[in-house]
Amino acid sequence: MPKLNITSAEYHANPALGSSGIRLLRQRPSLFKCRILDGVTEQKRCFDLGTAFHAAVLEPDAFAKNYTVSDLDKRTKEYKAFVADNAGKNILNANDYAIVTGMRDGVLRNATAAKLFAKLPEVEMSYFWKEKDANVDCKCRPDALLENKERLIAIDLKSTRDASARAFQKSVAQYGYHIQAAWYSHGIEAVGGRAVDLFLFIAVEPEPPFDCGVYYLSEDALDIGWRECQNAMQVFAECNKNNLWPGLPSDLTELPLPEWYNCEE
Repeated sequence: MPKLNITSAEYHANPALGSSGIRLLRQRPSLFKCRILDGVTEQKRCFDLGTAFHAAVLEPDAFAKNYTVSDLDKRTKEYKAFVADNAGKNILNANDYAIVTGMRDGVLRNATAAKLFAKLPEVEMSYFWKEKDANVDCKCRPDALLENKERLIAIDLKSTRDASARAFQKSVAQYGYHIQAAWYSHGIEAVGGRAVDLFLFIAVEPEPPFDCGVYYLSEDALDIGWRECQNAMQVFAECNKNNLWPGLPSDLTELPLPEWYNCEE
C-alpha cells in the first residue's frame, strides 16, 4: 500500500475511489458516474484560485516560481509576448493574485496556523490502499501532514465565505467535510500504520479581511463520517458490479412547502 509523490493530475487520473467520489455517491450514484467515471466537470475560476492558494500556502517557493501576474489584454501582441516570456507559468490577473496572497497572509496571521505551516515536512502526498471488506481500491491526498513523536496531525485547507465556527459547522455538514476527514484519517493509517491524532481544517475567507479559523471535528462527527464512507463503498461496489448508477427516483413525489416558510409574512 504505497504513499507516492505524484502530481495532482496523476492522482486524479488514478481510478481508485477518493473522498470526492465518496461524497458524490452519498448524493446519488449518477453524479459519481458523470463526474468521476465520465469526467464531465466544469472548469471554474474558483478551482484555479484554489490551486493557486494551496500552492501559495503549502509550497511558497514553487508558487513564486510558477505563478506570475498580468493585466494585459489577452487579445494583444503584448500579452502573447508576455506568455512567451513566461512559458510554463500560471498567469493570474492582479485581482486574483491579490485574493490568493490575501488568503495566504490571512492564514499566516492566525498564530496556530502559522505555527503549523512553519514546519511542514510533507505536503500533498498521495496515499493508495485497498479496502478488503468492500474489495475497493481507495486513495486520498491530504494537503499536509505533520508528524512527530507525540502525535500525527493531518491538515486540510478550505476556502469558505464565512470562516466563523458557526458558519463553518454548517459547511462541514453541507459539503461532507466530516466524511473527508474520516476518509483521509483512515487512509493515512491504512498506508502508514499510525493513527491520525488530529485532523485540522484551516478555513480562510476569500475576501478582506481574509480571516482564518482552525477547527477539528468531534469524535462523534468522525464516527458518522466513517459510517457514511462505509455505506458509500458498498453502494460503489454494487453499482460497479451491475454497471447501474441510479439517479433521482422516477416516482411522483408530493412536495409540501419548506418548514421555514411563513405564510403570515
